[in-house]
Order: sequence, then C-alpha cells, then structure tokens
Amino acid sequence: MIAMPRCFKGTIGLIAFACAAHAAGAPLAGAGVQAATPLPVSVTVSPVPAPSGRVIGASKIARDISERVRSAAALAAAEAARTDLQRRLLTLVSASGSLLGAPTLDEVQPAILILAGQLVATDGYAVWRRHPESGTWRIESSHGVSDEFCRDTVAALSEARERALLQGPITVTDVRTDPRLEDRRHAHEQEGIRSMLAVPLHLRSTTSGTLVFYSRTPRTFDDVDV
Repeated sequence: MIAMPRCFKGTIGLIAFACAAHAAGAPLAGAGVQAATPLPVSVTVSPVPAPSGRVIGASKIARDISERVRSAAALAAAEAARTDLQRRLLTLVSASGSLLGAPTLDEVQPAILILAGQLVATDGYAVWRRHPESGTWRIESSHGVSDEFCRDTVAALSEARERALLQGPITVTDVRTDPRLEDRRHAHEQEGIRSMLAVPLHLRSTTSGTLVFYSRTPRTFDDVDV
C-alpha cells in the first residue's frame, strides 16, 4: 500500500498520485483518498527514452475532465427532452382528427385515455365527470386503477372551490399532504397513489370533466407533462 505524500495537493495532485500508485500496482491510502468516488480523467502516457533510444520510463499527464462530462450529460438530457416533446406534439396532431370528430365527451372518452397514455407515462388514468343534476363527481372511464377506487364518488363542491380546482391544470407531488385533496386522502392511500396531475376537460367552452394522471411513486410533473 502506498500512502499519499503531503506534497500531492488538490485534484490534479491526487490524480498524479493515483496514476503513480496504479503504475506501481499498489492500493491507495491517505487522507482525502476515496476509492468510492470516481473522477473522470483523461490520461496521456508518453515514453521516456534514454540517449541510446531505449525506453527507460513513461510520462503520464492526467487532466480532470469533470466539466466536459457534465456538459455532455446536460446536452444529452436536453436532446432527449427535445425528442420527447416532438414525439408528444406529433401524437397530438395525429389524434386531433378523432378527438375533434366526436360530438360528445361520452364518445371521446376512450380516445382521451389512449392519448393520455401516449403523452404522459404513469401508473393510472381516469376521466372524472360531474353529474349535472346532483353535482357529484365520479369516474366514467379509467385505466390502471382498481374498480373499488372507481366506485368512489366526490360530493358536490362549492362554486368557489370548483372554480379554483378547474381553472387550470393541478399538479400534486404528495397527495397525502395537499389540503385540496383531504376528502380523497383515504381513497388515495388505499390505492397507493402518491402524486397526481389533473387537467380540466372542456367541451364547447364548458368544463365537462377532468383527466387525472395517477402515480404510485412520488413524482413531480414537469412543464412538458402539463
């Protein structure tokens, strides 16, 4: 085992020491040396010749390329996000014909669930409808959630609360702590739901229901999802 001398300081010093230890075939020991923390480096090895031309050693130059690796990862993530957004937009365009051709929400509900699964990958989906006479809310169609969960209904909401809930998409990272979902907390717990996204459904400028995406693992729905 080779202990790191005090003269090796900083990242480059640590790299140089690691190269020397590797060349000697010895494990490392010393303050600040953590074998479990990988460090991306670029190593250039050049022969050191004697005046006679015989190679008597090697010169190693190690460069810290952490920033280059981080930049490449960020670029790859941005490209993946762009590709995903393009896929979703193409899905919307291809599905618009069937959605716009259906005159009622009852006829378009199956297409809505199929489209939801293609746009946002999650554990479950449900189309909630408000009963026009009683004002109660219930699930009309669903995928990925239990029958028991779908049998539950939500009592009629006050006009102010309904307006607040239906004015735009609602993202909930933790359904267990969000006060807006207190009346559904037990149902969500029984179903194992942790996060959700609710999007109002409009038909002829009237809010006719909501499309809800359910996740059984904690999740933050991003701007592309919404």
